[in-house]
Amino acid sequence: MMNAQFAGLPLNAYRKLQRDFDSWSETLVPSISFRACPLLSEHTPYILPGDIKNIENNAREGFVHIALFRCRDWEQVKDRFRFDCRVTLLELPGHPYGISWPMVEDALAKFLDFENRWCETVRPRDTNHPLLLPPPSFKPAREVGNYWKDCDVYQRNEGLTKANNSLQAVQSLHRKPSGSGACWRDVDGRRFHPAQHRHALTPAERAGVERFRFCFRVPGGFHFDVDHHRNQAFLLHDIAGNAHKVLRANVDPWGSIR
Repeated sequence: MMNAQFAGLPLNAYRKLQRDFDSWSETLVPSISFRACPLLSEHTPYILPGDIKNIENNAREGFVHIALFRCRDWEQVKDRFRFDCRVTLLELPGHPYGISWPMVEDALAKFLDFENRWCETVRPRDTNHPLLLPPPSFKPAREVGNYWKDCDVYQRNEGLTKANNSLQAVQSLHRKPSGSGACWRDVDGRRFHPAQHRHALTPAERAGVERFRFCFRVPGGFHFDVDHHRNQAFLLHDIAGNAHKVLRANVDPWGSIR
């Protein structure tokens, strides 16, 4: 299943395409759902706080593949949803009133084709996937570097190959046996065990808000139980960059220490 949203077009420009977009959306296979999210601005292709909120509301409902028109300040969208959603700039001319439906349809078809292949190659399928490890806290081997960034690849087939190779390398270097199961062990000897008991829900999760990481719906309360393989105190960095000296900690995929 893939849910996507088409965002970034000023409202007037979108209205001219709406009938074609709606008709096209109805022809998609049942496993794909596409929702439009035009800008609040009637004419100006400019991202406002309200636009970010609308995109965010759609993402919380699972529309985590974002096809974005290249509007001003589009980087806000990329930065806000980095590693949680997919934010793809569509291959379209820069001015919203210079595009036609055939141009948009072609760009959306290319978007869907690549996103489908990304889902097959990269998207996590369960909570044992290395992309759920928190970048602020887990320190990977030099050989794999910033594999989270390698997996946030767009429009390049060779990028999918690199992402797949990175994930296999992380699995080979960092997946270790632990008791009756397995854990992820980083280069500093810290062990990240996917927790069996999903306690300590965030306020948003208690309110029913769903969260996504690399377009995978993270179960409410999911976190890693972190300790050191030598049973000693260690430093753990959180999402804000703060270092905590602990013997054990609970940390979620975003690096929030509970």
